[in-house]
Amino acid sequence: MPFRMPTNSTSYWLRQALPSFSSTFDKNHSDVAVIGGGLTGLLAAYYTALHGKQVTLIEADRLGEGTTGNTTAKISAQHGMMYHKLMSTKGADTAKRYFDAQQQAVADFQLLVERHAIDCEFEKQEATLFAQTNQGAELLQEEAEAYRQLHIPGTYAEEGDWPVPVKAALSMPDQAQFHPVKFLAFLISRLMDLGVTICENTRVTDVNGENPVSLSLESNRTITADKVVMATHVPFKDSLGFYFARLHPERSYTIAVETDKSLHQHMMLGIDGSKLSLREATIDGKRHVLVGGQGHKTGTKDAAEAYEALAEQAFYQLGSDKASYRWSAQDLTSLDGIPYIGRITKNHPDIYVATGYKKWGMTNSFVAARIITDAINEKTHPYEDLFDPARSHITKEAGAKLIKETTSDAKEFVHSNLPGKRENPVELQPDEGKLMRAADGNVAAYRDEKGLLYQLDPTCTHMKCGVVWNAAERSWDCPCHGSRFDYRGEVIEGPAVKPLARKD
Repeated sequence: MPFRMPTNSTSYWLRQALPSFSSTFDKNHSDVAVIGGGLTGLLAAYYTALHGKQVTLIEADRLGEGTTGNTTAKISAQHGMMYHKLMSTKGADTAKRYFDAQQQAVADFQLLVERHAIDCEFEKQEATLFAQTNQGAELLQEEAEAYRQLHIPGTYAEEGDWPVPVKAALSMPDQAQFHPVKFLAFLISRLMDLGVTICENTRVTDVNGENPVSLSLESNRTITADKVVMATHVPFKDSLGFYFARLHPERSYTIAVETDKSLHQHMMLGIDGSKLSLREATIDGKRHVLVGGQGHKTGTKDAAEAYEALAEQAFYQLGSDKASYRWSAQDLTSLDGIPYIGRITKNHPDIYVATGYKKWGMTNSFVAARIITDAINEKTHPYEDLFDPARSHITKEAGAKLIKETTSDAKEFVHSNLPGKRENPVELQPDEGKLMRAADGNVAAYRDEKGLLYQLDPTCTHMKCGVVWNAAERSWDCPCHGSRFDYRGEVIEGPAVKPLARKD
């Protein structure tokens, strides 16, 4: 199959430059400290600052370079096969309220974009689930019936002008897509106007106490805040709610391909077969389709194989032979599929969390920012109980998921700590990484393209699971709870907050 793929993973969205900020700042106390510089963190900082709070925003790396900068950027209340399942497990009222919360977020997005004339390529679209098998079509009919019972706008069809083979489709009107980093650029500008203190390359390693809360920084400095928002994708302090055990980490992949085929203003998501995610984007004046999918638990599959599988689908289903960009993202799913948004535990009323978006972070970021801002201002939000992290959500199905996740983590812990074949790291070729058993024990070794050899302790600093090499992303990934480290050992994804130890 003649298909050209970039050798490095770089999100198209991150080609848009954002301002940079210092890692040093003078402020020792704030009304609100927001940890995390993705969409959730920036929106939480924006709305709390609008309410007159003095806000400090702290990002461990660069603003927007986490999941927000590596998304497919669909603004939608159609979260896969969500509503029939929610009706079955939690009832019609919960399902309808979940939809209403998400659709309100879509409306909030549009209102903010129009009110401030934000140049972020915001386009109204229909969101469409599609089935490629007869069995999938039957499942889609069940979802369509859930729409009908919940009074969710939608159209079910078994015919249509689609760019890929489709047995049946379920479309939801009045959704949207956008350029996420251009939107972040607006938010950053507004935060600066509102006097928010922003710092990058500053990692928070611990939070303690209340009234005020103490935040320990990697630089050995401590600051305080009356309220703390932990918008770090995955909460990093295990003793506050044990979120690492209540979240499933998953990698997924996207390639941007040139094609003549049009999606006709639809953002598409397959529910069976290849389970492709599709949306259009204009790159350098040319129509591209962002082809996404190939999800798997972090650290359990070769990313190169995932990109190859997407390339095959793009070639045979869209007639494309070239990807202009490729990138990947990490997402987290809660036990019951509804995000955890609100006070991190009942006993820690000054610390708030937002996590477990199940790949639907664009709308859930708005939901989170609104709920948390209201809580900080001692107001009741209409959906706070729905997303409350302390809700009773251990249904029979959720309990089975917890057992499965815990068992999987235990298996990965044992497997990833098994000693490998005795090898010498100096034999690695340029741009090659490998887990080896050297003279002084296991070593995570990588030789960069210039020939410099990096040797690390392969023990994840979160809970001592062994990391595995991800060649396509040049990272060391933990298959237990999803922590990721670059080839130098620096943390890319939590819950780990400390780097891998150097052995060279």
